[in-house]
Amino acid sequence: MSSHEDYVQRASVEIRNPAAEQLLLLLHGLGGDRNQPLRLIEGWQRDDLAIVAPDLRAHGKTDQLGDADNYQLDSMANDVLALLNHLQQLHKPTYIAGISLGAAVALRIALRRPPNLRGLAFIRPAFSDIPYPTNLEPLARIAPLLPLGAEGRSRYLQSDTYQAVAAASPSGAASLIDQFDKPAAAERADRLRVIPGDTAWTATEELQAVTAPTIVLGADRDPVHPIALARRWADLLPNAIFHQVPARDEDPDGFEHETQRLVRDHIVQTLQLDSVRRDYEITGRKQRRA
Repeated sequence: MSSHEDYVQRASVEIRNPAAEQLLLLLHGLGGDRNQPLRLIEGWQRDDLAIVAPDLRAHGKTDQLGDADNYQLDSMANDVLALLNHLQQLHKPTYIAGISLGAAVALRIALRRPPNLRGLAFIRPAFSDIPYPTNLEPLARIAPLLPLGAEGRSRYLQSDTYQAVAAASPSGAASLIDQFDKPAAAERADRLRVIPGDTAWTATEELQAVTAPTIVLGADRDPVHPIALARRWADLLPNAIFHQVPARDEDPDGFEHETQRLVRDHIVQTLQLDSVRRDYEITGRKQRRA
């Protein structure tokens, strides 16, 4: 059994409305779980849209560790594709929304040019073409401290790395400390050690192949997810639009609501465009047969 087949057998996933003709795939951030992106669609649903939100490898309730190679972004993309195939969702017109790590995994999927990819939402991207970038250092530095428990937390709270984030964003600092309280945090320390060393893409020329309608969201005062990086993603992707959302520390409700609104509106617009395109193709086929 391959590692991806093993993931499929052990993955914890939420699936809604599986018989729908189209698919929304939701991918969470590093150290998070499926509940994070599910908040994007809280209280919102469409009869024509299936929802799949998995816990990625060694996240949430997916208790699958593996070795360091399994934490590469390409490997996690393969996990997700294998899961969609197992759930009989892989063939559907698909929209992907990913947060942070989820955005990088979504981009890795998009770089394969799947013919059924219809739209993308990259929310607060943290990865680029640079391994172990400065913005992910606060996460990577947690990894060796997790096995130390309370002592590790204390050391991290006193570190210059943590203090720098706390000075810029108290909510960002709280998210970092929350890594110490994640399920099986010490056993899963490798995810914080290895994943920040991977890259979302290798050469900028690759990104020209990602032509699906895309939005990229970023916010000020977020050292782990710099707004400049979100703007760079939008600049490099040929069919992307950048949107700035309120900073979490200045307007937490506005941050949540605006992120939800932008993602939902983009999904609806993309589905409408896809419906028009399919109607056009059907009409054209009928005319050619006539």
